[in-house]
Amino acid sequence: MQKIPEYLLFSFAQSGIIAAKEILFERYKRTIASVVAKVCQENPQAKRIIEDLYSAGRLGLIEAINTHQYFSANQDFKRYAWYVIKREVISETKTLLDYEIVGENAFTSEDIATSYMQNEQAEYLKKSVMEILGEKEYLIFADYYGIGTNQLTRRQILQKYSLNAPQFREIIAKISEKLKEFGEKLS
Repeated sequence: MQKIPEYLLFSFAQSGIIAAKEILFERYKRTIASVVAKVCQENPQAKRIIEDLYSAGRLGLIEAINTHQYFSANQDFKRYAWYVIKREVISETKTLLDYEIVGENAFTSEDIATSYMQNEQAEYLKKSVMEILGEKEYLIFADYYGIGTNQLTRRQILQKYSLNAPQFREIIAKISEKLKEFGEKLS
């Protein structure tokens, strides 16, 4: 099978053809692993959140594909993708580990203030959701989706809260309905 030239793929991708974006993603997805390995080498604590870093890397690659100006840029796509992926992975590392990287990638006080504001907003959202759901429903919701805790399986939740399967399904349906109504009020 003939390899499609990169300039054609970018031309198709900029025209909104999803298949071209998917091919570009497949071609450059190894860059994600390289960036994640480098960040983990610089910060061994990052190995604890490696799956989150890969997710951030995938988002970074998608962003790079969507924003790179192939025909007018002075740098090649691989270098651009590396930069965007690394920015996303470092941001995720900082957010999840509250880790301050020094040197050329140092975070500014503005970055830390933004992170603080995001944490404040997240805490406010948590309190709002807890008010909507009630404490027990919120705890089940948090355990089921892994919010602020390790995600539990359905079986673990059934045991932890002494529930049977129909009760659990009913609670999850009730939670979903309440959150849907809450979301509609916000928008």
